[in-house]
Amino acid sequence: MKKTSETNVKVVGEATIHGVECVEIEEQEIGIYGSTYGFTMFERLTDTHLQTVAAIYNSNGVKKISTFLDDDFLSFWGFGENNCGEELLQKRKGTIECNEKGELSKEHIDTHNSDIVGRYLVKIGTKEYDTIRQIYFNSHNELVENYINTEGKVVLFRRFNRFDWRYKKGYDQLWTDMFPYSDRIILNGDVYVHWYNCLPIYVI
Repeated sequence: MKKTSETNVKVVGEATIHGVECVEIEEQEIGIYGSTYGFTMFERLTDTHLQTVAAIYNSNGVKKISTFLDDDFLSFWGFGENNCGEELLQKRKGTIECNEKGELSKEHIDTHNSDIVGRYLVKIGTKEYDTIRQIYFNSHNELVENYINTEGKVVLFRRFNRFDWRYKKGYDQLWTDMFPYSDRIILNGDVYVHWYNCLPIYVI
C-alpha cells in the first residue's frame, strides 16, 4: 500500500444555513503530484445524530452551493431518512446480513444507508484496534467499510466500487478487469472491487 494523497480537514467557525446553526468545515485533498481538490461542509450535532446541512464545491470551474432544501441534496451530501443524519450511537440493525463466506446481502440498497456487520481486530503497523465494521452504501454503486474503535473513531476507511462503476462514463474497463488482484466484496451476488483506503493521522 502506498500513499497517493493527503487530506486536511479544519473547522473554520460557526455558521447558520436557512436558520439552522451549524459548523463550517473545510476539506482539501492534495495529491502526490500536487493536484488539489477541496470542498466545504456545514454540519451540526443533535443529541442523537451528525447532520450535514449544506456543502460548497466546484464543478467545472463553477462554485456550487447545495443545501438540505435542494431536491438532490440527499443523493450527494445528505444521510439517512429525510436527511436525519448519521447516528452517533452505532448499533446493529440487522438490515445487512453477512454469511460464513463473508458475502453481504440486503433487501434494498438505499443511498446513504448503513449497518454494523461484525466485530474485528484491525492491525495497522504495530498497533491493534478492537473495532466494529460498518458497511455504508454511498451513492452511485459505491460501498464503504468503516472500522470504528471503542472510542467511536474510524481507524480505517475502505472504498469499493461495483464492478461496472462508471463503466463507459469515464472508465473503458470493468473494475474487475482493471484490478484483478484487488480485494472483493460480494453484495447481493454483485462484485465490488477495492479502490483505496483512508487512514486518519491518529493511527499512523
